[in-house]
Amino acid sequence: MSSNDKPGVVAAVAEKRSSFIPSTASLASEQNQRLMLNLGLKMNVGLIASGLVSMLVFKRTGSRAFMTGIGAGSGLGYAWCENDFYLKDPKLNDKMIPKSLESEISKYWKKVDNMVPNFAKFK
Repeated sequence: MSSNDKPGVVAAVAEKRSSFIPSTASLASEQNQRLMLNLGLKMNVGLIASGLVSMLVFKRTGSRAFMTGIGAGSGLGYAWCENDFYLKDPKLNDKMIPKSLESEISKYWKKVDNMVPNFAKFK
C-alpha cells in the first residue's frame, strides 16, 4: 500500500496549506491586474501631487516627507475604496477601474493635448 492510497496527517496538512496559497492563474487574472493597476496609478498620483505641494509649502525635509506620505496613503485609500466597490458590483462600477495602462495613458494624453493651444502643437 502506497502513501497515496491513504492520506495521512502530513498529506492532509499539506492539502489544507495549499488551499491558502493563491494559484498563479488567479494572481494573473485580468481582474486582479486591473485592480493592481488602479492601486498603482492612484498611489502615484497622490505621491506626485502631494510631493509637489509639499515642496512649495514646507521648508524642512521631515515635513515634506510626512506630507508626501499622506498623499500616497490618500491615493491608496481612494483606490482601495474604488476596488472594493468594483468587487461588490463589477457591472455597475466598471468605469471606475482602468482597463489597461495603455488606455489610461492615451486618455490622459488626449486631455493634455486638448489643453495645449493649436499654435503650440508640433505638426
